[in-house]
Amino acid sequence: MANESPRKVERDVTSQGVDLPLDRSYWIKSAKQQLRGRMAEIEKVKKRREERAIEKARFEKGRALLARSERARKAEEFDFNQSNLTSEQVLNPCNSDQLKVEPTSIPEEETDEAGVDGGSIVE
Repeated sequence: MANESPRKVERDVTSQGVDLPLDRSYWIKSAKQQLRGRMAEIEKVKKRREERAIEKARFEKGRALLARSERARKAEEFDFNQSNLTSEQVLNPCNSDQLKVEPTSIPEEETDEAGVDGGSIVE
């Protein structure tokens, strides 16, 4: 019945024996009231959309902050591990990774055929 024209509604109501005001002001008021109701509903929907947009922005901001702090934590952990490795290498120079090769003079008979001197490994 909400989609019916005012004339059809008026005809249906009068056929049931109910007296309605003959002037159109009643129908105008009814139409205005329906329009106000629709406008209020539209405003509610707009307001809810804005609230959801604000919630989403807050969520994204929190997510970005969390990701940034996670990256900072990982970078700090990496730096800590690197400093530990460096410290171990300084304190324990006998690591197989840290062998130093120093050239020494080798007697003529031990030089290879190309004439290049070899080297000895110093720990």
